[in-house]
Amino acid sequence: QNLVAFEAGSRATWRGGRIRAGAAVSPTVAAGERSAFNTVAGWPLGRGIYVAASDAEISGVEISGVERGVVAFRAGAVAVERSHIHDIRRTMVMGSAETWRIEGNLLDTARPWRWGQTPSGDHANYISIQAGGGGHVMRRARIAGNATRRAADGVDVLGFVVSDVEEVEIVGNLLDGTDHQGLVLTSIQRGVVADNALMGRAQILLRLGVRNLAVTRNLAAGVTDYEKAATGNVVSAPRRQLRDVALPGGVRWIETAPAG
Repeated sequence: QNLVAFEAGSRATWRGGRIRAGAAVSPTVAAGERSAFNTVAGWPLGRGIYVAASDAEISGVEISGVERGVVAFRAGAVAVERSHIHDIRRTMVMGSAETWRIEGNLLDTARPWRWGQTPSGDHANYISIQAGGGGHVMRRARIAGNATRRAADGVDVLGFVVSDVEEVEIVGNLLDGTDHQGLVLTSIQRGVVADNALMGRAQILLRLGVRNLAVTRNLAAGVTDYEKAATGNVVSAPRRQLRDVALPGGVRWIETAPAG
C-alpha cells in the first residue's frame, strides 16, 4: 500500500510532482467497515511516501487522497520540505527517523473515518513522530515554518505529537484546525519551542519525561508542564491573541500581546 517506497538505500531524493491515491475497493468489506488491513471501502488508502532504513529528502511534492502522507520507519535522516500534503485520511507526516527536518510545509485538512469513535475509528494527527520501540534512537527533530489548516468539511485533529527524541526545535509554526492537543511532547531530553501560533483552543502539553526545554513567545490557549518540578524546563506563559486578519494575497496577520 505504498505509492512510493525507499527501503534499505543510502540516500533517496524526491522533488516536485504529485502523488495521489483513490478510494479503497473491497468486494468482501462493506462501505463503512474496516478490513484487517485498516482499509475502508470508499475511503482513501495507502501511504504516499514510505521511508525505511534510508536517508530521504522530499521537497516540493503534493500528496493527497491517501491514508497517510509521509511515513518513516527506523530511517536515517529524513527531510520533508516545502510540500503540500492535503486531504489525508489519517496522519500527514509520521514515524521514526534518526533525524527529522520538517520545514515550510502546508498540512491541509484531515478527513478521518469515524473520528472520535475510539477505538473503532481513525486516529489522526498533522505530525506524529514516535520511536515505536525496538531500540531505535531519534537524535533530533526540527519542525519549523509549517502551517496547518482544515477545510469546512474536515475535522479538528491532533496537531504535532513528538515523543522519544533527544533534542527538538519547534519554531515558527502556525497550527490552525487542531483540537485542544495542539503540541504534545513526551520523553524529550532538551530543546526549544518558540514563536509558534496555536489558534483557537489548541494548547502546548509537556507530558512525562520532558526535560531541559525552553518554551517561550508562543501563542496558545495554555501551556501545561505535567511534571513541573525538577525538569529543568523553562516555561513562559503563552501570549494572547489581539487580532487575526486575512489580508490580500493569502497573507494572514496575527497580532499578539504578552499574557495578562
